[in-house]
Amino acid sequence: MKGARESSGALFSGAGYGILFAAQLADGIVPPDFADNHGIFWIRKGNTILHSGASLGVSTHLEFDASGKSGYALMTNMDASFDPAGYQEVARLVRQAVEEFLEAN
Repeated sequence: MKGARESSGALFSGAGYGILFAAQLADGIVPPDFADNHGIFWIRKGNTILHSGASLGVSTHLEFDASGKSGYALMTNMDASFDPAGYQEVARLVRQAVEEFLEAN
């Protein structure tokens, strides 16, 4: 998340992280119900930067706000392609718990 603030040099320079998360596509290419734009391997939705992936039997999701102040990683032994609605419910509950924690702290 320090990379989102362009303050980490662990893997890339701050400018390198800026390029990684910056919008890469012209307006209107990404369907608006999917995302605002894409970074390099990252999806941008409003103030959120995220990346998801899956393989047989597992699904992952990493999401944080563009300021780099908060976020979460979700790793499950649940293949989202077999039960998309179930996986979305798990992701919703985790996101809700994170938001409630941030509001209380």
